Amino acid sequence: ALVRIDNAAFMPREQFSQIPISGFDTGADTLMIFQGNAADAAYDATVIQHEFGHGVVYATANLSISSVASDSYGANNEGGALHEGFADYIAAAVNNTPEVGPYFGPRVAAGAGQSANGALRNLTNQDRCPSVLWGEVHQDSMHVAEALWAARTGPFAGTDNGHTFDTAFYAMLVSITPDADFAQMAAAMSARVAEA
Repeated sequence: ALVRIDNAAFMPREQFSQIPISGFDTGADTLMIFQGNAADAAYDATVIQHEFGHGVVYATANLSISSVASDSYGANNEGGALHEGFADYIAAAVNNTPEVGPYFGPRVAAGAGQSANGALRNLTNQDRCPSVLWGEVHQDSMHVAEALWAARTGPFAGTDNGHTFDTAFYAMLVSITPDADFAQMAAAMSARVAEA
């Protein structure tokens, strides 16, 4: 009774009850890489690495993806956005490329009748907060992932192809709390980069 889904997901074992389809519970943290109608997500390494990145975030910062933060601009899910931004950054850093979903994105977009150009997300864009915040965690994550990528490839690239920056990123992940927001993450990342 399986269906084709143009998507992929990381599912912690504690959250399998959220999936209303029997037979999916593996009893372990799982990368769910689906074969869709438009594309097979397993053919795009960055999609797999993005989902693995969610596992890394879950095992370190364990960010809350359901809490909502509010400020003078409104309310948004900063924990969920950080989760997505970090997962994008991890995929980009592993591949040393700013594109996430270069195979999967164009095929899924074309299958939905949309423009079929480009990856799902490109970390060389210049999105800024608050204009980037639309209330959808993937979109709301872009300024975070793009800032991390810009720092890794720009002023903090170093002579080791970003590996020292990646180490500072990981140190930030293990130092923030599950309720971290954009400001707390930025302060923690700044401190870890200064230490590195």
